[in-house]
Amino acid sequence: MKLKYIVLSISALPLTSCMTRYEDVKKEHVFEAPSLIDMSSYKIKNRILSAAKSLKWDCGEEGTDVLRCIYSARQHNTTIRIFYGNQLLKNRAHINIQYVSSSGMENKDDKIHVKYGKWVRKLQQRILEELRNNN
Repeated sequence: MKLKYIVLSISALPLTSCMTRYEDVKKEHVFEAPSLIDMSSYKIKNRILSAAKSLKWDCGEEGTDVLRCIYSARQHNTTIRIFYGNQLLKNRAHINIQYVSSSGMENKDDKIHVKYGKWVRKLQQRILEELRNNN
C-alpha cells in the first residue's frame, strides 16, 4: 500500500514542476528607495545603469527619467521600463519597473515564465544596493 502512494507521488512530480513554470504577469514593481531624495536624476540614472549592466541588462534612455532595458537569456527576452524621477512618480523616493513586452516567455493564459519575476527582483535588489553603497 505504501509503495503505491510513493509511486503515485513520484509520478506526479514532473506534472507539478511543469505547471509552476508560469505565473501571472506583474505589470509593475514599485519599490521604495529613500536614498533617492538627496540625489540628482543624473546620479540615480547612472546607479541604475550600473546595477543593470552588472546583471547583463541592456539599457538606454527612453525619455526624461525613464530607462528602457532588455534582458536576454537563450530564447527568452523581456523588455521593461524603469521610472526614477520626479516627473513621473508621485513620490521621489520610489522607483517603478514596468513590464513592456517579452518573447519566448508567455503562454496562452496571459502568464509569463517565472524567470521574469526572478530577473526583475534581482535587478531591484541590485539597484537598491547601488543606491545605498554609493551615496
